[in-house]
Amino acid sequence: VHIVRIKLNVFFILFLFASCLVGWGKQSFIMFASVMLHELGHVLAAKKLKIKVHEVELMPYGGVSRMEELSRLGGTAEAVVSAAGPATSLVLCLVFRIFSAYSWVFESAYRYNLIICLFNLLPVIPLDGGKITRNLLCFFIGYRQATKILSSAGKIAAFFLLGYNICMLAAGSRSVALIIAAVFIYIGALREEKNSSYYYLFTGGHFCSTAIWF
Repeated sequence: VHIVRIKLNVFFILFLFASCLVGWGKQSFIMFASVMLHELGHVLAAKKLKIKVHEVELMPYGGVSRMEELSRLGGTAEAVVSAAGPATSLVLCLVFRIFSAYSWVFESAYRYNLIICLFNLLPVIPLDGGKITRNLLCFFIGYRQATKILSSAGKIAAFFLLGYNICMLAAGSRSVALIIAAVFIYIGALREEKNSSYYYLFTGGHFCSTAIWF
Protein backbone atom coordinates (compact mmCIF):
# COMPACT_ATOMS: atom_id res chain seq x y z
CA VAL A 1 0.00 0.00 0.00
CA HIS A 2 1.44 3.35 -1.05
CA ILE A 3 1.60 5.80 1.88
CA VAL A 4 1.32 9.52 1.19
CA ARG A 5 3.61 11.69 3.33
CA ILE A 6 2.09 14.76 5.01
CA LYS A 7 4.39 17.78 5.36
CA LEU A 8 3.61 21.07 7.10
CA ASN A 9 5.05 24.06 5.26
CA VAL A 10 6.79 26.61 7.47
CA PHE A 11 4.28 29.30 6.41
CA PHE A 12 1.38 27.05 7.37
CA ILE A 13 2.98 26.47 10.79
CA LEU A 14 3.50 30.21 11.22
CA PHE A 15 -0.11 30.84 10.28
CA LEU A 16 -1.37 28.36 12.87
CA PHE A 17 1.06 29.69 15.49
CA ALA A 18 0.03 33.30 14.88
CA SER A 19 -3.63 32.29 15.10
CA CYS A 20 -3.05 30.62 18.47
CA LEU A 21 -1.20 33.70 19.75
CA VAL A 22 -4.22 35.91 19.13
CA GLY A 23 -6.60 33.42 20.72
CA TRP A 24 -7.84 31.63 17.61
CA GLY A 25 -6.68 28.14 18.59
CA LYS A 26 -9.99 26.38 17.94
CA GLN A 27 -10.45 28.21 14.66
CA SER A 28 -6.92 27.17 13.67
CA PHE A 29 -7.81 23.52 14.19
CA ILE A 30 -10.88 23.94 11.97
CA MET A 31 -8.70 25.62 9.34
CA PHE A 32 -6.17 22.77 9.58
CA ALA A 33 -8.91 20.17 9.07
CA SER A 34 -10.41 22.16 6.17
CA VAL A 35 -7.07 22.38 4.36
CA MET A 36 -6.45 18.67 4.95
CA LEU A 37 -9.80 17.77 3.39
CA HIS A 38 -9.11 20.14 0.49
CA GLU A 39 -5.86 18.33 -0.23
CA LEU A 40 -7.58 14.97 0.20
CA GLY A 41 -9.76 15.96 -2.73
CA HIS A 42 -6.64 16.41 -4.87
CA VAL A 43 -5.23 13.09 -3.72
CA LEU A 44 -8.43 11.13 -4.40
CA ALA A 45 -8.71 12.67 -7.89
CA ALA A 46 -5.09 11.75 -8.61
CA LYS A 47 -5.65 8.18 -7.48
CA LYS A 48 -8.76 8.01 -9.68
CA LEU A 49 -6.52 8.95 -12.60
CA LYS A 50 -4.00 6.36 -11.40
CA ILE A 51 -1.45 9.06 -10.58
CA LYS A 52 0.92 8.22 -7.74
CA VAL A 53 1.00 10.92 -5.03
CA HIS A 54 4.29 11.11 -3.13
CA GLU A 55 3.71 13.92 -0.65
CA VAL A 56 1.16 16.49 0.46
CA GLU A 57 2.55 19.77 1.76
CA LEU A 58 0.07 21.96 3.61
CA MET A 59 0.28 25.71 3.07
CA PRO A 60 -1.95 28.67 3.98
CA TYR A 61 -5.34 28.32 2.26
CA GLY A 62 -4.28 25.15 0.46
CA GLY A 63 -1.28 23.03 -0.25
CA VAL A 64 0.79 21.18 -2.80
CA SER A 65 0.27 17.55 -3.72
CA ARG A 66 3.52 16.26 -5.18
CA MET A 67 2.95 13.41 -7.57
CA GLU A 68 4.45 11.68 -10.58
CA GLU A 69 4.84 13.85 -13.66
CA LEU A 70 1.47 14.85 -15.06
CA SER A 71 3.20 15.80 -18.30
CA ARG A 72 3.18 12.20 -19.46
CA LEU A 73 -0.60 12.08 -19.02
CA GLY A 74 -1.55 15.34 -20.64
CA GLY A 75 -2.41 18.79 -19.36
CA THR A 76 -6.09 18.05 -18.72
CA ALA A 77 -5.09 15.62 -15.97
CA GLU A 78 -3.53 18.55 -14.09
CA ALA A 79 -6.74 20.57 -14.53
CA VAL A 80 -8.92 17.73 -13.21
CA VAL A 81 -6.70 17.15 -10.17
CA SER A 82 -6.51 20.90 -9.51
CA ALA A 83 -10.31 21.31 -9.69
CA ALA A 84 -10.88 18.46 -7.21
CA GLY A 85 -9.59 20.52 -4.26
CA PRO A 86 -11.94 23.52 -4.62
CA ALA A 87 -14.79 21.12 -5.48
CA THR A 88 -14.22 19.29 -2.19
CA SER A 89 -14.15 22.57 -0.26
CA LEU A 90 -17.36 23.67 -1.98
CA VAL A 91 -19.19 20.46 -1.03
CA LEU A 92 -18.02 20.81 2.59
CA CYS A 93 -19.06 24.46 2.56
CA LEU A 94 -22.60 23.56 1.48
CA VAL A 95 -22.86 20.76 4.05
CA PHE A 96 -21.64 22.89 6.95
CA ARG A 97 -23.91 25.75 5.83
CA ILE A 98 -26.92 23.55 6.54
CA PHE A 99 -25.83 22.99 10.15
CA SER A 100 -24.24 26.42 10.75
CA ALA A 101 -27.17 27.61 12.87
CA TYR A 102 -26.65 24.84 15.43
CA SER A 103 -23.02 25.49 16.44
CA TRP A 104 -20.24 28.00 15.94
CA VAL A 105 -18.04 25.06 14.91
CA PHE A 106 -20.21 24.42 11.84
CA GLU A 107 -20.40 28.14 11.16
CA SER A 108 -16.61 28.46 11.26
CA ALA A 109 -16.15 25.34 9.10
CA TYR A 110 -18.60 26.80 6.59
CA ARG A 111 -16.72 30.11 6.40
CA TYR A 112 -13.25 28.55 6.19
CA ASN A 113 -14.22 26.13 3.44
CA LEU A 114 -15.89 28.95 1.51
CA ILE A 115 -12.72 31.06 1.80
CA ILE A 116 -10.48 28.15 0.77
CA CYS A 117 -12.71 27.35 -2.19
CA LEU A 118 -12.98 30.91 -3.51
CA PHE A 119 -9.37 31.81 -2.79
CA ASN A 120 -8.02 28.76 -4.62
CA LEU A 121 -10.24 29.45 -7.63
CA LEU A 122 -8.51 32.77 -8.31
CA PRO A 123 -7.08 32.51 -11.87
CA VAL A 124 -3.48 33.03 -10.79
CA ILE A 125 -0.60 30.60 -10.52
CA PRO A 126 0.22 28.75 -8.24
CA LEU A 127 -3.41 28.47 -7.06
CA ASP A 128 -5.74 25.76 -8.36
CA GLY A 129 -7.70 28.29 -10.41
CA GLY A 130 -4.51 29.34 -12.15
CA LYS A 131 -3.65 25.77 -13.11
CA ILE A 132 -7.16 25.17 -14.43
CA THR A 133 -7.01 28.42 -16.42
CA ARG A 134 -3.55 27.54 -17.76
CA ASN A 135 -4.87 24.34 -19.30
CA LEU A 136 -7.78 26.24 -20.86
CA LEU A 137 -5.37 28.81 -22.30
CA CYS A 138 -3.30 26.00 -23.78
CA PHE A 139 -5.99 25.60 -26.42
CA PHE A 140 -5.01 29.05 -27.71
CA ILE A 141 -1.43 29.76 -26.63
CA GLY A 142 1.61 27.73 -25.55
CA TYR A 143 2.17 26.25 -22.12
CA ARG A 144 5.12 28.50 -21.30
CA GLN A 145 3.29 31.63 -22.39
CA ALA A 146 0.20 30.69 -20.38
CA THR A 147 2.39 30.01 -17.34
CA LYS A 148 4.15 33.36 -17.74
CA ILE A 149 0.87 35.29 -17.92
CA LEU A 150 -0.73 33.56 -14.94
CA SER A 151 2.48 33.64 -12.87
CA SER A 152 2.69 37.39 -13.45
CA ALA A 153 -0.93 37.64 -12.33
CA GLY A 154 0.06 35.66 -9.23
CA LYS A 155 2.84 38.11 -8.40
CA ILE A 156 0.47 41.05 -8.78
CA ALA A 157 -2.08 39.32 -6.55
CA ALA A 158 0.63 38.68 -3.96
CA PHE A 159 1.55 42.39 -3.77
CA PHE A 160 -2.14 43.32 -3.57
CA LEU A 161 -2.71 40.92 -0.66
CA LEU A 162 0.44 42.19 1.06
CA GLY A 163 -0.63 45.81 0.75
CA TYR A 164 -4.18 45.07 1.85
CA ASN A 165 -3.02 43.19 4.97
CA ILE A 166 -0.66 46.04 5.87
CA CYS A 167 -3.62 48.43 5.66
CA MET A 168 -5.62 46.08 7.87
CA LEU A 169 -2.82 46.03 10.45
CA ALA A 170 -2.67 49.82 10.39
CA ALA A 171 -6.41 49.89 11.03
CA GLY A 172 -6.03 47.70 14.13
CA SER A 173 -6.31 44.16 12.80
CA ARG A 174 -4.06 41.47 14.34
CA SER A 175 -4.23 39.02 11.43
CA VAL A 176 -1.23 38.42 9.16
CA ALA A 177 -2.92 35.63 7.20
CA LEU A 178 -2.89 37.54 3.92
CA ILE A 179 0.80 38.39 4.29
CA ILE A 180 1.63 34.71 4.68
CA ALA A 181 -0.63 33.87 1.74
CA ALA A 182 1.09 36.57 -0.35
CA VAL A 183 4.51 35.07 0.31
CA PHE A 184 3.18 31.63 -0.55
CA ILE A 185 1.71 32.86 -3.85
CA TYR A 186 4.79 34.84 -4.88
CA ILE A 187 7.23 31.99 -4.21
CA GLY A 188 4.91 29.53 -5.96
CA ALA A 189 4.64 31.80 -9.02
CA LEU A 190 8.43 32.01 -9.28
CA ARG A 191 8.72 28.22 -8.98
CA GLU A 192 6.11 27.61 -11.67
CA GLU A 193 7.89 29.97 -14.06
CA LYS A 194 11.12 28.07 -13.54
CA ASN A 195 9.50 24.66 -13.94
CA SER A 196 7.60 25.60 -17.10
CA SER A 197 10.82 25.59 -19.13
CA TYR A 198 11.59 22.07 -17.91
CA TYR A 199 8.11 20.83 -18.79
CA TYR A 200 8.40 22.39 -22.24
CA LEU A 201 11.63 20.56 -22.93
CA PHE A 202 10.26 17.33 -21.46
CA THR A 203 7.10 17.33 -23.60
CA GLY A 204 8.42 18.97 -26.75
CA GLY A 205 5.92 21.80 -26.38
CA HIS A 206 2.87 19.53 -26.32
CA PHE A 207 2.06 19.53 -22.63
CA CYS A 208 -1.63 20.31 -22.98
CA SER A 209 -4.09 17.69 -24.08
CA THR A 210 -7.82 17.51 -24.67
CA ALA A 211 -8.05 14.04 -23.19
CA ILE A 212 -9.38 13.40 -19.68
CA TRP A 213 -7.59 10.42 -18.20
CA PHE A 214 -10.06 8.44 -16.08
